[in-house]
Amino acid sequence: MGQGMSRNATLFLSATVLAVVIAGYALVGRNASTGPTFESLPMFPELADQLDDVTRIAIETSEGEFEVMRDQNGIWVLPDRSNYPASLAIVRATVRGVTTIELLEKKTARPERHEAIGLIAPSAGGDGVVLSLLGSGDRVLARLIFGTIQRGGTGNAISLFYVRRADEDQTWLAQSSLDVKDEITSWIDKNIIGIQRSDIRAVHITPKEGAAYKLSRASLDESDFTLADIPVGRTAQSNFIVNTPAFALAALAITDVTAAEQVDFSAASRASYETFDNIAVDLDLAVAEDGHWIRIEARFIEPEGALEETEEAAANSARDRVAEINARAEGWVYSIPEFKYDQFTKPLEELVKPLEDPSDENEK
Repeated sequence: MGQGMSRNATLFLSATVLAVVIAGYALVGRNASTGPTFESLPMFPELADQLDDVTRIAIETSEGEFEVMRDQNGIWVLPDRSNYPASLAIVRATVRGVTTIELLEKKTARPERHEAIGLIAPSAGGDGVVLSLLGSGDRVLARLIFGTIQRGGTGNAISLFYVRRADEDQTWLAQSSLDVKDEITSWIDKNIIGIQRSDIRAVHITPKEGAAYKLSRASLDESDFTLADIPVGRTAQSNFIVNTPAFALAALAITDVTAAEQVDFSAASRASYETFDNIAVDLDLAVAEDGHWIRIEARFIEPEGALEETEEAAANSARDRVAEINARAEGWVYSIPEFKYDQFTKPLEELVKPLEDPSDENEK
């Protein structure tokens, strides 16, 4: 009888557990069918039809604020950099990135909780980034505060972040391809020269101090440069070291820009590059209190003798490229990192192996 009762108790317990499970599923089902749902939606639904109306981008951070604007010629410029051209690619990516912001989930609407997700405006002492897209007459097309990033994308990949409209307390978890460039130097159009490493035929380096020298290669098939003017009794360093000044131009790293008259080039070094298609790019390099600066000028190296029709076409193309470089660079000077300045001005002594100490030989 005890075994029967035990068996009945077990069956009763199993039935009870099954009933609880069934009830739980039923409750979940009711909640799923009757609970609140939210479908993702664009943050600025009308902006996609107003892209051509955007004439100004304003960015405000805890470090300061700046603007990017379209001038009367339709060129995007940086007023705080004497109207130097802005990167059109970044302008387009930013504007289109705002149109792709998709609100995924409502978060807090309580202002006292905004700080935790980085959504307090800089004007209120916060770390949020205020991004405004404006049209003519300062008409606001979109204004948002960009907060903490939960998952950052790379390139055109999607990022997940917190955001709110600047005039609302409601916050959101959102996603977009938007990559907010919150430093003005990131907006500088750095596409100035456009010469590749494989284009370079010869380099003439004239440091402010020390001997001038030349690096060259006879054809595109040669991957390494040859150092001329090697001092008597010395030999060149490795190809890697010798190639450094020659390849510096192709990896030009510009960090800032200012009007040419703002920097003194009276005691400048010079690095002159020649390409296989007869383009020469002359760099004057100066050191100032606020960094290292270069001044850029291009010229065409006129070939000797008459040119055939195909050669003349190539020459005209090269002349056009020279004109384009000068149109971008004339009147401006560019800040570069110290390591890049050192590459352009590397002294001859660093390209040759040190002299052997005779005393070392005697000790052997």
